[in-house]
Amino acid sequence: MKGHGWLPGQPISERWHVRAAKTLFSIRLGKMLQNEPASDQDVLVPYLKAVHVQWQGVRIDDLPEMWAGRAEIEQYGAHDGDLLVCEGGEVGRAASLTAGPRPCIIQNALHRVRSREHADSRFFKYVLEHLAISPAKSSELFASLLRPRPNSAGSPPSSTGKSPPSTSSSRRSSGSSRCSGRSGRPSSLRS
Repeated sequence: MKGHGWLPGQPISERWHVRAAKTLFSIRLGKMLQNEPASDQDVLVPYLKAVHVQWQGVRIDDLPEMWAGRAEIEQYGAHDGDLLVCEGGEVGRAASLTAGPRPCIIQNALHRVRSREHADSRFFKYVLEHLAISPAKSSELFASLLRPRPNSAGSPPSSTGKSPPSTSSSRRSSGSSRCSGRSGRPSSLRS
């Protein structure tokens, strides 16, 4: 068994193949809110923000809209099967999008985790759920999963590199709103 830097004290079997999340998933931070069109080509498009993402699923009813260009709709688009991870609100809270509206984009309080190489994002969500109930829970642990690390030549990360807000200790119920997720939170995470 060996330890792994981002999970202090958590042994990982030598038999397991450890890879960086960015090699298995395409990870994209969402678009900054745009209240006015920047060009004649911009259109209003529904968007998801942190409050829409709950452990039980993604609320897709009554979504707000923002202006975005066609390239931005492609760049920040959220598709069925994408795992959405909160950077704002309860840092690390995550849910998979199913039956979402098209087109739909994500605001910059969310990260979109999209599978590469047929990786299953449910396992990424399981890690986030484990961290959420871990006594060592911190926003830095969550951020370390999503933030690119410098490459071997020491180049800086390619993303914004900003630290996420502090973790909220309160848990909110999603009420009776329609959610697009099928799997609920583990019983240890329920309110």
